[in-house]
Amino acid sequence: MQAIIKYLPDSAAEQMADIVSLELFRPDKSGNTVLHYTGLYGKPRTFMKITRRMVMTPVENFAEKITEDANNDGQTPIHFAAQDKGVMDFLKETSDINWYSSKQDRFGRNMLFYACMGWNFEFLLATDAPKKDFRICDLEGNSLLHAVMLGSGNSESIKNFNAAVQKLINNFGIDQRAENILGQNWLQCSRLNEDVLKAVLSSASKHVKVSLNLNAYNSSGFHILHFYSGRYSLENIVNVFKTQLNTKSYKLVREQVLKGPRLGATCLHFACQAAHKNNIDFLLKKRLRLTDLDSAGLTCIDYAVEAGKLESLLEALEIRVVDALRFIDPIRWSLELPDYDSACHVLSVADNGSTVSTLEQQPLVVSKQQMLFADAFRQAWYLDSSVAFRSALRLNLISPDAETKFLDYLVEQSRSNLLPGCQQTNSQSELQIVDIALKAGKFELLPDLVITRQFDLIPACLRLIIQLQNQRGETCSGYEQLENLYKRVIRVLVVVVNHLFENASWSEKQMLFRYIRGNICDDQAQAGGPRFPGANCSTCEIYHTATSVTIMDLIEEADCDELLATDCLHRMANDEWRSSCYERRGQGTSSSSWIYSFGLAMLFYARLAVHAVFLLYFSWYTTDFARTFNSWTIDAILTAFASFFLILQVIDVVMALMPHTCRRCGTSARPRRLGSCPPYCRDFSNLIDWCALILLWLGIIWKWCIFLRPTDITVYACQATMSASCLLFGLRLIAFLNFSSTVGPMIAMMKCVVLKDFLPFLSIVGIIFYSFGVFYFNLLFPVTTSVQSELSANTYWWRVILQIFTLPLDLLFTKFDQINFDTPRSGLDQSVGSVANAIGLSWFQNLLVFVFLSLVNIVMLYLLIARFSSRVNEMRDKAVGLWRRSYFELLREHQRRVALFTCWSCGCFRRLKVDCDNEGWWNNEHQYPLEYLRYLGFQANQLRHLRYQLASLLEHQPHLRSAFQPALPMTSGQTSRMPQENRRYNNAQKPKSCLPVATQTARKKRG
Repeated sequence: MQAIIKYLPDSAAEQMADIVSLELFRPDKSGNTVLHYTGLYGKPRTFMKITRRMVMTPVENFAEKITEDANNDGQTPIHFAAQDKGVMDFLKETSDINWYSSKQDRFGRNMLFYACMGWNFEFLLATDAPKKDFRICDLEGNSLLHAVMLGSGNSESIKNFNAAVQKLINNFGIDQRAENILGQNWLQCSRLNEDVLKAVLSSASKHVKVSLNLNAYNSSGFHILHFYSGRYSLENIVNVFKTQLNTKSYKLVREQVLKGPRLGATCLHFACQAAHKNNIDFLLKKRLRLTDLDSAGLTCIDYAVEAGKLESLLEALEIRVVDALRFIDPIRWSLELPDYDSACHVLSVADNGSTVSTLEQQPLVVSKQQMLFADAFRQAWYLDSSVAFRSALRLNLISPDAETKFLDYLVEQSRSNLLPGCQQTNSQSELQIVDIALKAGKFELLPDLVITRQFDLIPACLRLIIQLQNQRGETCSGYEQLENLYKRVIRVLVVVVNHLFENASWSEKQMLFRYIRGNICDDQAQAGGPRFPGANCSTCEIYHTATSVTIMDLIEEADCDELLATDCLHRMANDEWRSSCYERRGQGTSSSSWIYSFGLAMLFYARLAVHAVFLLYFSWYTTDFARTFNSWTIDAILTAFASFFLILQVIDVVMALMPHTCRRCGTSARPRRLGSCPPYCRDFSNLIDWCALILLWLGIIWKWCIFLRPTDITVYACQATMSASCLLFGLRLIAFLNFSSTVGPMIAMMKCVVLKDFLPFLSIVGIIFYSFGVFYFNLLFPVTTSVQSELSANTYWWRVILQIFTLPLDLLFTKFDQINFDTPRSGLDQSVGSVANAIGLSWFQNLLVFVFLSLVNIVMLYLLIARFSSRVNEMRDKAVGLWRRSYFELLREHQRRVALFTCWSCGCFRRLKVDCDNEGWWNNEHQYPLEYLRYLGFQANQLRHLRYQLASLLEHQPHLRSAFQPALPMTSGQTSRMPQENRRYNNAQKPKSCLPVATQTARKKRG
């Protein structure tokens, strides 16, 4: 029966109520009976038919079934019935319903509340319910006045609206200024149908007009139109408010919130918050702007993001996705901005009055507004002032168009002395302005320029790091300033990369990895990408002739330990190891690239197995030398191994040193900074490889030379040489353990301890050993008591040198039996290493040996142990980072080997041509593919939550003031509250994807 009432018209349901047995009138799972359904779905005739049947049957406790039979929400049939005049008239005939007016549901609403919501004003005006029942408020703080506006309303009851409102206010004393828990008074909470609301306001009585004026603003400073901006069409009702409030329409739509956290917000902010397309169009025509800020620095787009309506808003605005992303990730959040008055004062002091006239003289076709933007940029640039830049940013005078126009002006003015031969490209202005600022020495402005990069924040930081590394090595002036900036930019970059990775889903992480690798587009027609100008500081023509590189190329060139140790790059390295080569490159297998069907990890294990087999074979070769010396077959196998390892080393050298690339494979040798040392040369294991190979080939060639005429001494020398090579190959095997996340950090820690502590200790001890060795030798074996025959012997000086260095070692390791010298007796002459001078031996044994033992064995060794302990504690947290760097370099080493092998096998190895035309899609915002737009949307969403943290990472230390700043101190009270206000976004639910389908084919740009 409930379904019949819900879906059939009232007349049909009434007929069915005569047929269906009363036993079927059972409640549903929510506790709603058929009487609930008739009231809930507005079927008064069916309600009366069912109640008449209950009276005639008769049904026991009929009155209780209407007034006490509540559903799960505590709502009785009389609550729903109160919304219909006919039903209430019928109930009056059967019982005194005024007795039940105090009955409340779970929401604190009584029968009168529902009568107000249903606009049953006849019942409301005629009822004799107690006054206290008129003064109730539901759990949300809504009074009966609120209830009048919470229903949908109906045109038939408009004539009684004014009388009902007047009765509620005058007769029952309901406060017309009372607000619910949302801070809305009775007019602001309206949910009426728009036509009904317009009719009500148009025919408002004098009493309602007074209430309308009193309640235009609530206690929180919100105007009534602020609430209506997301519910009704302002274009239809603003004229009504203009008449009733006696105010011009353009002033009404520009009303701002008067106080509170939303201070300064306009109707457009709240229209965007609700993504109300008609109101947005109407308000934009009234010259409100999407970039208008409230006191907290939030734009209209920010309100939509906060409400989770961004996708709907972008569909309503029909703007380009790229432009929308600039709203999502506002760059002004990266800096602490001055307040509006301070910003105006700063720019007025900075302006010397000649800026506009200077720009007007330039042959640039720009609008007056664009000239104003470029003017603000020019002031901050030539004063090298962070305060001027932030003031312009506070006044919305900094934008991508402003940067582009300023670059046109700057390149035109400074081509001869700043950027000779450089061709301006608008698509790379985000990067180029940073490069020019660095070259021009704008170190005060440079941090702000870097941190306000929007789409290219990561490549901008990487390129600046590379350029700062070069400048630190080329100049001594300002080294501390460059070093300070270098460290701060690294901190920003690491925080950004970590934040993007940690807050990404699995698919977003894969998208981030493709962005870093430069193959974000799977479509071969899109040529991979994105790519960016290389950070080659040896020439100024970096945008016209420089090779385009990927983020990975920039990361390798930056060679930053902190960045390589991040979870993002380590996870990406793990994925690279696991994936097969052709999957990583986005290519299929072929007969010419069969090696691509193997994963890099499999190739690594194959190389490890070859090395282990070779080491076992080489160990047997050097140990059983009597048999292996006379076998040409065994020599051939050893020579094959030696040739294989030599080829691998040559490949590594070629890939590390030459600036070539393989287009088909997509892997290039990383570009090197000027004066930098390639990672290959810095890797100590490569030095061991070459030493082992040299000794191996020396042993093989030596054996071939002495094969026909071997002697004991030559065979022994050959075996010793090969044994030394075997030792080094064994040590080299340790480097393979870097692949393990358990052993790798231990190896990294061991390297650090050896290089930073043990080797410096050996240098000190070596000097001590040498000094004490010479002293002890001259004390024990003076020339005055030496025998002439010993002095003239051919091996005398060898024995002297051996004694000088071995004597301190014997003392260090307490090998006292080796220094138990005899004294000259009858028939014994003084001999180096066995018979010592009696006087010198006495001093040595009774005093001087203890001096050495105290200095070296006690002081130096305990100092070394303490230093080792300190270093281990220090490296406990850094070891994983150092290992990740080695792990990453091991990955790149195998990638380069595979790429070079494949290129040689398919004959496609060739030098990379310089892309002088810069025709990649990444150079034109209008050609961005959907995959890249998705990444930019993800990045914008994440940086939106991170921007306020970046300001603290890039604060000036020490702060450098421009010429006019001492006269303009900026106190903490003057700074914007943006960083504090933004903290709520960091804890709020993240907005959904920023890329609605409708915006992919956007037709026009607005706002």
